[in-house]
Amino acid sequence: MIRISVFLCALLACPSLAVAWPAVVLDVHDGDTLTVRRTSGDVVKVRLYGVDAPELAQPGGTEARDYLREMLADEETVDVRTMDTDRYGRVVGRVQHGDVDINAALLDAGQAWVYPQYCRSVIPCAEWVVVTIRAALAQRGLWAAGMPQPPWDWRRERKNN
Repeated sequence: MIRISVFLCALLACPSLAVAWPAVVLDVHDGDTLTVRRTSGDVVKVRLYGVDAPELAQPGGTEARDYLREMLADEETVDVRTMDTDRYGRVVGRVQHGDVDINAALLDAGQAWVYPQYCRSVIPCAEWVVVTIRAALAQRGLWAAGMPQPPWDWRRERKNN
C-alpha cells in the first residue's frame, strides 16, 4: 500500500515530497520574485513556482509587485518549499505565509497567470488554472481591463524587436 501511495504521489509530482524551510522576507523585487534570508543566514532569491506576473515595465507590473509587497512586508516569516532551481540560480518555490498559499493568492487576486511552461505538477497546477479562470471571470486585478497580455508573450515581443 505504501509503495502504491509513493508511486502515485511521484506520478502526480506531489509537492508534499519537497520539504519546506523557514525564511524571512527581505525584499519583493516584482510580482513573482522575492529575496529571503534562511535561518542559516543565507540570502536567497526565490522565484514563485508556477506563476508569472507582469514585468515591471508591462501594464500591471507595478500593481502585481505592490500586491505581493502588501502580503509579504519586510521581515515577514514565510515557509518556502523548493520545487526547482532556475537557470539564473534562483530557488523556484511555493511560498506559504501562515495559512496563505502566496502563489495561489496572486492568481486569485488576478495579479499573475499560471505559467504553463513551468507549472508541471498536476497538484497544484490544475487547481491554480481554475483559480485563474475564476479571477478572470470576476474581472479581478489584471482581468479588469479585459484580456491582458501574458508576460511570456510580452517578453518574446521585446526580444524579437
